[in-house]
Amino acid sequence: WPELINLYQGHPTWLNIIASTILELFDGSVSLFLADQEEIFIGDLSPILESHLDRLSELEKKVISTFSEYESVDISQASGLREFAKSELTEAMQSLGRRGLVEKVTTGGRSRFLLNPVFNTSSNHYEILITTKTQRTQR
Repeated sequence: WPELINLYQGHPTWLNIIASTILELFDGSVSLFLADQEEIFIGDLSPILESHLDRLSELEKKVISTFSEYESVDISQASGLREFAKSELTEAMQSLGRRGLVEKVTTGGRSRFLLNPVFNTSSNHYEILITTKTQRTQR
């Protein structure tokens, strides 16, 4: 259980949804669910995560997209974010932090930021959905 709780950031709603999946498909065995997983299972969390991502500002979406490309990011060195004013970027980072989408880690006196692993998986899925919707609209 601790690994599952850590993986889904201890979020009660997410854990409840994932627990239902584990009961239905893995006979309640968390270890079977976690075995051989190459990425975080989103499943029924997808609509919830998509609604969170839909509410983000364009800058927040850009931050999420940039962060999804790296394991961790030093925002002062993130080339994809240099076009934004420092005050805007700071505000976006605070907002994403409050929402639990990014977390700060400090190593060796330097702060770096990580994208929540659940949202990292979801944001990649989300970008595919947006591309698909855009292509359908253009036809």
